[in-house]
Amino acid sequence: MKVQVRKNNTHKAMSILAKAAMEDGDLRRYIERANGYVSKGQKKRKAKSAAIMRHRKELKDRMEVDHGGH
Repeated sequence: MKVQVRKNNTHKAMSILAKAAMEDGDLRRYIERANGYVSKGQKKRKAKSAAIMRHRKELKDRMEVDHGGH
């Protein structure tokens, strides 16, 4: 992954890099590897929690669209 630094603005380049890494999933995989072994049960709980959060976000977004953002 490459990010260009323009006009010596390293903060902007780091921001772009972090965003790209998040979208790519590389950062999440790196963090998971750094934390070591994760049991099967922990993986299932984490996956279920993530699914619930996605569902809640989807419902929230739907409600905002239905009610015009109020």
